[in-house]
Parts: sequence; C-alpha cells; structure tokens
Amino acid sequence: MHPRTDRPPFSRLWMSLALALTIGVLAAGCEDETTQPEDDSLVLPERSTPEALISSIELIYNDRTHGADERLAGYASLFDSSFTFYFQPNDIGDPPQSWGLEEELAAHANMFAAQSAGGIYSIELRVTHNPGIDLSPPQVGREGWKEIFVTNVYLRLMFNQEDGLEINGGQTEFLFPPAAEGRFRIAEWTDVPRPGPLRSGSSWGAIKMKFYNGTLPPAGRVFRRPAD
Repeated sequence: MHPRTDRPPFSRLWMSLALALTIGVLAAGCEDETTQPEDDSLVLPERSTPEALISSIELIYNDRTHGADERLAGYASLFDSSFTFYFQPNDIGDPPQSWGLEEELAAHANMFAAQSAGGIYSIELRVTHNPGIDLSPPQVGREGWKEIFVTNVYLRLMFNQEDGLEINGGQTEFLFPPAAEGRFRIAEWTDVPRPGPLRSGSSWGAIKMKFYNGTLPPAGRVFRRPAD
C-alpha cells in the first residue's frame, strides 16, 4: 500500500501553474484598460492657491490641442461672478475703463475661436509674478482677500509663421476673495502701467479689447520674424 501524499502529480502541478499565469496576464491586461483610460480633456491645476489660477491662464493660452469651447470653459472657471477687469489708464482711448465677466469671456471666445479656425497660428504666454500675499493695505469688507502682482507679461501671437504681435513688459495685479470650498477665484484684474511714458496699445487689456471688437491683428507691436 502506497503512503498517502498531499502533493499533486507533476502534470497536474504544471497545469495549475500554467493556468494561474494565464489568468494573471489576462487580469493585468484588463487592469491596464480600466485603470489607465485615455483621457485628453483639458486638465487645470487645483485652485487651492491664488498662484494656481495664474498657472491656469498660462496653460489655457498656450494650449494647442483642445477646442475653443473647452478652453473657454476652463477659462471661465477661474473667475468670480463679480469679476471686473480694469484697463490701463489711457491705453484704449475711449470708455469703458473696465468690464465684467461677460465681456472678458466674449473677448477670449473670439481669441480661442480664431486660433481654432487658423486665424492665429500660435499663442505664447509667460507670466512672471510675485507670490500671493494678503491684500495690502487691508480694505474694509475685503478681509481675507489675497493679491498677486505680476512683474512681467510676455505675450506673443503669431498670425502665420512670419507675422505676429508681441507684448513684453506688461504688469498686472490680480485680487482673490477668500477661497470657497477650498477653491480660489479671480475677482479683479488690473493692468498697471510701468513707470515712464505710457505706450498706447501695449498692454494685455488692449489685446483683449481688440478681440472683443473682432479686429485683427490686435493693437501692439506687430513684427516680422527675421529670416534665418
């Protein structure tokens, strides 16, 4: 009588291992499909800091892969419903000296649509700014607000590979109410002139006004890229 053993015959053991490996490979393949979906939607930084909103503006302006509607929706999400933009003094000549969220979004709807339609070849935006700080000096009714001062705005729009527009040296100030549910929004945006003589049409606001009016190219320094 042969002694009893709990070990399966070699052939059964081999088949069990082979089956386990096969199941493991299939499971890994399924996991890759379910845990790593392809998603090409526009993703913006979490709005947990005022600085994240400035980064989001840069990202949306520099984006080349998403449609105009998606970029506009992302841009709209950055602003408080009471948003006001203040133009640089003497920059656009005629009133208005400020506008609200409706006009801000209309200007950018035209900008993003123009790029999608090929009227703008490329947009490049770089914003250099100080860290967000408490509003200084404090203002009654604005307790807990934050501000960011932008020391330099570089904005280049190319209408084709040779011709375009460039703004370099702009300064702006952004104001943010206290975060609601952990998210900041932009409530005020002011173009600030640099010390010295004002240059008409040299600000971010002047560009936005031209897009709002539907006139291209926008005001600014139009240049032709030098030949190589």
